[in-house]
Amino acid sequence: MSEDVFPGAQGHLTWNEVLRALAWAAPLTSGQLRRIVAPRMDPANFARRVLTPMEKLGLIAMIDYHYSEARGHRNPAKRIPPRRIGRVWQIGNRGFADIQADPSSPKKPAIVRPSLLAHDVMTGEVITRVVEWTRPFLSAIYVEHEERLDDARRKPIADAMLVVRYDREVSGKTVPWKSAPPGPTEDIRFYAVEMDRNTEEYKITDEKAVNYRTVRNDPTFYERFGPMFPAPLIIVPSETRLQRWHAGWKERWPYGVWLITTDERLARDEWLEFSSGSERWRTFTDGWKPPASSQAASAAPGTTRSDGVGTTATAATPSKPRSWLEDPRIPR
Repeated sequence: MSEDVFPGAQGHLTWNEVLRALAWAAPLTSGQLRRIVAPRMDPANFARRVLTPMEKLGLIAMIDYHYSEARGHRNPAKRIPPRRIGRVWQIGNRGFADIQADPSSPKKPAIVRPSLLAHDVMTGEVITRVVEWTRPFLSAIYVEHEERLDDARRKPIADAMLVVRYDREVSGKTVPWKSAPPGPTEDIRFYAVEMDRNTEEYKITDEKAVNYRTVRNDPTFYERFGPMFPAPLIIVPSETRLQRWHAGWKERWPYGVWLITTDERLARDEWLEFSSGSERWRTFTDGWKPPASSQAASAAPGTTRSDGVGTTATAATPSKPRSWLEDPRIPR
């Protein structure tokens, strides 16, 4: 199928850009998808000229998103009728077949999970925001959903692994979805997304800190998977939830590194960073430096750099490639 081209995005928008975004980051609302691939395009034109014809061709698929905060209340009389949020999209079978051979496509597409839609749409919002915040210098972004951090352990399982690479010399016109090894002028940030929707008890969220700490402190992890450890990105629905999550993690992982925010603060790009006992409010890209080919290799062995750069514990080649990062995955 030939690519249809539309004006109004960062230059010109092709259907394949829409397909790649959904293949990597679905489920996405109409607004999220437009913000990723066509931020300058009028929403009505985007729906009429892009989403509608692509859906009719079977390239993408839509479901109506309805949500109720009290949908699980035990008393049916107290349940609030679900309200319509809007349309949520995923790539269709025909759409993925069209881009599957492209090296910038994932091995398998991200999907819509109806029972976890509120959770997954917020994960999509994080991905959308990251693209918006880094677009001028984003050189690559890679997402793996529901990924176990260490194959040798049952936990932790991140809601998403997010690899962000940047290069101040890139044009930033289209979103560069890819998993190929980084280039010599790129720098890399690595995150494990923890999306909290107020459904887990605090003993479970506290246990997550212990699980991350256990893997972080295991030297065999780096021998098997290379010298990088992700910084957790934690998104919670309220300030109360943030304070309790943060306090529980500080107590159980006092030398850890993570970023935590609320839904409201996410929209303002406000993150509370904890790094080995110190904490501060910052933006997502605060402290990012111009890439240098030697920067990733210059971290002292055994140390952790904040904002997701990770741990440089060994320069050994990983003995087992990970599904979410090709080998070699970072500059040595």
